[in-house]
Amino acid sequence: MEVLITLVILSTGTVMLLRALQTSVTGLDRARDTLFASLLCREKLVDIEADIRTGHRPPASSDGEFEGIYAAFRWSMAATQEESVKPDSEKKTGGDDPPPVTLYKVSIETWREGREYKQQAETYLVY
Repeated sequence: MEVLITLVILSTGTVMLLRALQTSVTGLDRARDTLFASLLCREKLVDIEADIRTGHRPPASSDGEFEGIYAAFRWSMAATQEESVKPDSEKKTGGDDPPPVTLYKVSIETWREGREYKQQAETYLVY
């Protein structure tokens, strides 16, 4: 009888330890995906900003997938034109009027395929 009670206690303890291990692994998996999604989100924002700095207007919306070890991750982007402002030409000393400045609101979402959560970022970029 004592051996049976000991086996029940040990098996219950083992099940609880395995359950805690499973919860830890699940949490680490989600933390890794969140980190990768955050880094990939920043990477897409940098790509869009580089395009704007080289004179390309951002598309109204776009989506795609990453390559290589990040092939399980997807992204979507939306850009809206917030306003166009003509710079103050009175402060300028001679020459042609400067071109108008356009402000874009850019929203990026990245996520891992098959997961319910998404990493989101928004910023304003000047064209």
